Amino acid sequence: MPKPIRVGLIGYGKAARTFHLPFILPNKEDFELVAIYQRSPPTEGKQHCTVDFPDVKWYSDLDKFLADEDVELVLVITPHRDDAHYHNAKAAVLANKHVVVEKPFTNNSKHAEELIELKNKSGKLLFPFQNRRYDSDFLTLQKLVTDGALGEMVDVQMHYDIDFPPWVANSLKRAGPVWKPWTGMTNGIGCHTIDQALTLFGPPATVFAHNRTMADPSNTSGIEDTFDIYLTYPPEKRGLVVQVQTAVVSRLRNQLKYFARGRDGTFIKFGQDMQEDHFNAGIKSTDPAFGVEPEDCKGLLVTSSRVHPDQAEKAGLWEGNIPTEKGDWHGYYRDVARAIRGDTAQYATAETARNNIRIIELARQSWESGKRLEFD
Repeated sequence: MPKPIRVGLIGYGKAARTFHLPFILPNKEDFELVAIYQRSPPTEGKQHCTVDFPDVKWYSDLDKFLADEDVELVLVITPHRDDAHYHNAKAAVLANKHVVVEKPFTNNSKHAEELIELKNKSGKLLFPFQNRRYDSDFLTLQKLVTDGALGEMVDVQMHYDIDFPPWVANSLKRAGPVWKPWTGMTNGIGCHTIDQALTLFGPPATVFAHNRTMADPSNTSGIEDTFDIYLTYPPEKRGLVVQVQTAVVSRLRNQLKYFARGRDGTFIKFGQDMQEDHFNAGIKSTDPAFGVEPEDCKGLLVTSSRVHPDQAEKAGLWEGNIPTEKGDWHGYYRDVARAIRGDTAQYATAETARNNIRIIELARQSWESGKRLEFD
């Protein structure tokens, strides 16, 4: 059995404790946490890695952390203001480490391309953190599309809507009086949904977008909390259009997630993946109930012929509410370990992350110009 991959963290905030460590620490066969870079010293009343992990090496100096030869895989889990993800990832790649980079991968596509060039020279692997590929709802849609249950896809609405989240207005105020590349919900939430679109359908031919600020209509910064991005695909996909949307004014108990139409069927899904809610409720990521959706969130599948046992014939079509796949954020790091060991091809790639960032750039340019822009 191979030895565990030795992991070091750059950053020890909420993201590290919520989205990363709960899916690394239980996987002792694949990973061992050996070092954490946390710039601030232990302070009374504040969470610190030396308290939570007294046996793990703590560094307050980034150069010394990166020089630690015990660290094989670096996780960049810092805020992305001022392109901190790019700067920390670049330093880690140059230190000859494998690297996982929190979303958004970088704040511009040029920096993403530079990181790709550096990792190609190093021979190490560079992973964008895209755990939402392992959401229950996306796994369900992905299976239907991959299995051909809906036939050739025609149009897909992909939503990540949150009704008046209390943190949005405050985050817009903290971002400052004017838009900057690291601000806005397209960077914060949109990169998840854009990644799902890229995973299913690849790069688009064109990008068109419309942005709004809805949580606080008095905010004139131009920092969007609501957006619609239209991705149109080349002729070989026969007119496929994918709409990526986030709305913060949406009075629904279970938010619309997907409305996917193909030539042979339609899939409509309400309700968000439960893994973050389960973690916040104290359910351990190893609990069998973790990531299991409530029964009332089953998606509606309507097809020309029967493709699922829970469908029944109605007016010449086959219709039924089908179970949602179990959410599996553990799968992200399982796939990282397999790729590092050479057991499987890398799933979440830096090249796809670059395309994601380029779509975000073009969406902003499209909104400002009012034009549909070619993807490049």
